[in-house]
Amino acid sequence: MKKGFTKQDFAEKLKKAVYEISINTVEQETIINNLSRRGYELGYISSVLEGNVVFDSLDLMDLGVFALEIHKITDDNLINPKKYFEDIELERITGYKIGLEQDVLKYPVVFEDVRRVAHNIWHVIVSAEFIAQLGRSNMLNYEFKTQREPKTIETKDGIILTPSINPKSVIEITDEILKKTFKPNTLTFNIPFKDSNNFKYDENTKKWTLIDGKMDILDGYHRYLSIIAATRIQETGYNFELRLTNFDEDEANDFIVQEDKRNPISKEYIKSIDSSSLITQIVTRLNQSNKSELRGKIATDKVSILKGFSLVRFDTMYKSINKLWSPRTINEANMISNHLRDFYNILVDLYPDEFKFKITESRRSSQINNEKMFVVYNIIAKKLEDDGNWESELKSIIDNIDFEDEQMKEFLEVSHSVAMNKFNRYFKMANDIVEVKLNVRQTL
Repeated sequence: MKKGFTKQDFAEKLKKAVYEISINTVEQETIINNLSRRGYELGYISSVLEGNVVFDSLDLMDLGVFALEIHKITDDNLINPKKYFEDIELERITGYKIGLEQDVLKYPVVFEDVRRVAHNIWHVIVSAEFIAQLGRSNMLNYEFKTQREPKTIETKDGIILTPSINPKSVIEITDEILKKTFKPNTLTFNIPFKDSNNFKYDENTKKWTLIDGKMDILDGYHRYLSIIAATRIQETGYNFELRLTNFDEDEANDFIVQEDKRNPISKEYIKSIDSSSLITQIVTRLNQSNKSELRGKIATDKVSILKGFSLVRFDTMYKSINKLWSPRTINEANMISNHLRDFYNILVDLYPDEFKFKITESRRSSQINNEKMFVVYNIIAKKLEDDGNWESELKSIIDNIDFEDEQMKEFLEVSHSVAMNKFNRYFKMANDIVEVKLNVRQTL
């Protein structure tokens, strides 16, 4: 690639381009036909164009070919290969063709000498080349719900998620594999519990068979990308330990939390997937329920908030709800989440542009959808919880907020990191505003 560009940046731009052509079936059909003539399998092409293939795992040549064929049809300058590749690379990309059966596995795939560790955990030794084959055969998947906190890519229609990758780490591991200085360790591939029929295990023959479908890369994604890169260059001679699991989503997230104890992930993201926490369950229901106006509006990163795709960070909601309520059972947590859902549904209905349709534009004239205000809103929701007429009172309470008040300005000017680190003090500021300025009183 040309100096100043990275494979990861190029892959993210290609992913965005693929997303934006997904609604144009005519363009897709032409691109599919052109790629098919180059030797790519139709199933593989469709998986890439449908966003089911992890773009970071694609070879740079494949990225270049897909970008070239998409650019020919869409004229999308963001993925114009001439911007990213040297002339000699462009020449190879332009003339590149592959054999139809190149390096592709077919179902069923049999793993030999597999040992059962627990009722839904198995262990096997496989070659690096075999792991790469699984990936290139579209048998591995990156599941965002059971992985590290994703990054976001902005498109004209919204945001799409992309794996959070440390390119430097991938390059270093690849180099160590090629130099044979890397110490092989364990990767974890998971068959989701809902897809349990996609595999079988024979206790007598010790054979574990992937009958159909994909395995989620639960742990070892950076190493997987490094294996893909290294095996493209040479035969590595490496074997890796592979842990095969059959976890449901909760078990998979519990596994991530467990692994985090030795390989730290963002504390906020870990908290957001910890299903054992009743407060997490409340926030998750607000963010995922089809009946919630906050659906998709609670994020673990600030980028989507700055862009206006989300309204509030997970830790803001988690800490304030945790301060206000102390659920002891799942039923209590459900009752709290139902009240908060109804509260925010009314709030959004009262101010639809500010909280749903024109989030970014509204910020130019008002602080009503400022992320920090959600601490105030949660306090109001708690104080009105036992008021049978709270829906009719809410508009007058919100309309009474004076964003030019000095105490309110001081509250809104506190940075997010300071607010979270000194939350008790910050929460007291919000509570004083609700009681003194808005005259909403109830013993918390």
